[in-house]
Amino acid sequence: MSLSIKKYIEKTINQKAKIGYDRSVKQWFGILHHVSGSIYSQHSKKSQVKKELIEVLEEFIALYLEKQKDKRSFSEIKNSKVQGAYR
Repeated sequence: MSLSIKKYIEKTINQKAKIGYDRSVKQWFGILHHVSGSIYSQHSKKSQVKKELIEVLEEFIALYLEKQKDKRSFSEIKNSKVQGAYR
């Protein structure tokens, strides 16, 4: 199994994001409802909308991973400090 965050993000944007043109404001828009939250974008070019959706989804994933890392390392740090105190 090949795990690639870049491939996951591209696949998610291509399959789940709604990208369209709003004639009333003459702007492109993008909407992505993701597990980690909803992402909205509006720009004059479609490529800018897609780029912003990708950037925000990358940030969501990075924040999630950082949060998971903090949960794991807290107990490990706490245990090593306690062990170090009794040496």
